[in-house]
Amino acid sequence: MDSLLPIGELARRTGLSVKTIRAWSDAGLVPPDARTPAGYRRYGAEAAARLELIGTLRELGLDRAAIRAVLARESSPAEAAAGSTPRPWKWRSGRCAGARRS
Repeated sequence: MDSLLPIGELARRTGLSVKTIRAWSDAGLVPPDARTPAGYRRYGAEAAARLELIGTLRELGLDRAAIRAVLARESSPAEAAAGSTPRPWKWRSGRCAGARRS
């Protein structure tokens, strides 16, 4: 269990917010590998790659159902993108909300 990362460290490594990781985790897109006795989420090394893929698919305009299909290998990213209606971008403070922090 020592190799598992707390959600804050995973957020720091990926550039995503803890809130985003929690939301995607609650939606079943990136489930935690374990929980501490106090209920804190812990993630393995694969979680960072999965979050990167989810972020890329979101940037391409895929909704959660399409992302789930890609993660479950029910469709390829190209198939999901071809059958998806693009999401409108939201602009906040001169920055696109779909863009990830760097």
